[in-house]
Amino acid sequence: MHVEQNKWREPLLAALAAVLCALLHTAAFPFAFMGGKVLCVSESAYLFLVPIALWLMVRRRGIRATLAVSLGAGWASWLILLIWLRHVTLGGTIGLALIMSLFLAGWALAARRVL
Repeated sequence: MHVEQNKWREPLLAALAAVLCALLHTAAFPFAFMGGKVLCVSESAYLFLVPIALWLMVRRRGIRATLAVSLGAGWASWLILLIWLRHVTLGGTIGLALIMSLFLAGWALAARRVL
């Protein structure tokens, strides 16, 4: 039974770190939603890297896991933030979000070496 619990622990921690990072990153920018109300919690910019940093500190992570979590979090956040671009195709928006997420991936790889 103990092995079965540990099987899901690591993917859940990775998903939690990615979701928290994406939510905090998205909240740091002015973002209109829900009937035109604007959400902007600029202070979350100070905290958005903390979930990934804590996830990296718990245990030594592989390069593929680090890239998957950081690129996933960055891509989801930037996709939400850039979806308002009207004169860009959907493929262009998805590609631009992926390019922007490379900054977060670079930070995560550097943090992986340091932590």
